[in-house]
Amino acid sequence: MPTIAEIAEIAFDAVDEAIPDAIHAATLGSVSKGAYNYTTGGYAETAATDTGRLTILTARPTPDPFPDYTRGAGDEYALLEGFTTAPEESMTLTVGAIVWHIMAVQDIGAAGTLFNAMIKKVLS
Repeated sequence: MPTIAEIAEIAFDAVDEAIPDAIHAATLGSVSKGAYNYTTGGYAETAATDTGRLTILTARPTPDPFPDYTRGAGDEYALLEGFTTAPEESMTLTVGAIVWHIMAVQDIGAAGTLFNAMIKKVLS
């Protein structure tokens, strides 16, 4: 029986073949804080990245995966696939020169491999 990850990969590959500009290679970024440095008055920070794919959903998924989140101007739904790190709120997604903040995320099927996300474009 195929896993959610296998089904998601097949689906993303098929969409990418049929609609070449619908699926995008993406980088998931995060920064974690380490120990406090009394000399600098700040925390050591470690950046981490992971790669996968995303597609921006032009219609709201039904049912809404984020009923407690009030969608604002510039918020977009995205479907994320292929990341080995589970996306979390406050992480970033980068496609080319475009950066989004992850505002809300839902693990589809609790499998840790396919995610709904609410993302907001970072204004430069």
